[in-house]
Amino acid sequence: MLVKNNLIETAQLAGEVRAAILEGRVSQEEICVELSISPSYFRSLMNGHRDWGGLSNDKLYSLADLLDLEPRQVWVLAGILPADTLIEEDPDQPLSGTWSAMRRDRLVGPLLPETQEDWQLLPRATRIRELAMWAEILRLRAVHAAAQSLAPEKKAHKAESLQEGLEASPS
Repeated sequence: MLVKNNLIETAQLAGEVRAAILEGRVSQEEICVELSISPSYFRSLMNGHRDWGGLSNDKLYSLADLLDLEPRQVWVLAGILPADTLIEEDPDQPLSGTWSAMRRDRLVGPLLPETQEDWQLLPRATRIRELAMWAEILRLRAVHAAAQSLAPEKKAHKAESLQEGLEASPS
C-alpha cells in the first residue's frame, strides 16, 4: 500500500537534508547541481511547498548518495514507500521484507526470483533497483487512482457549468 505523502514525512526528509548541510557534509549548491534543480525549487522542497516524492527516482538515488542514506530510507521519508519498508526481519539479509511484498504484486511478482534465497543472491544494487521500479509502479497506480476518483467530480462540475451557461444564455 502506498503511503500518502504528508507534512511529517517531508519535514523529516527536509530535516535530514538540513542536518547534512549544517554538519558540512554537503552544501545546498552541491544538492542543486547533483539533482539538477534550481535553488528556488530546492527552497520549495525544504519549506514544504513542493513534494519530495515528485522527484524522479534518479534524483532520489542521488539525494540518498549525498545524504549517505539507503535509497529506500529516502523514499520512505519522501512518502513514496510505507515506513514499515525499513523494518527488516533479519539484519543480515537486507531488503528481505520487501521481496515478499513485491512478490505478491500482480505486475512485479512474476518478474522476481521464485524464492527468497534466490532474491538474496542478487546483488544489493539490483535488489534496490527492483525496489525503485516497484515504488514507481506504486506511485503511478496511486496517481491513476486519484485521477479516476476525480473523474466523476469533474464530469459533474462540467455538467453544472454547462447547465449554468445554458441558463444564463439569452434565448
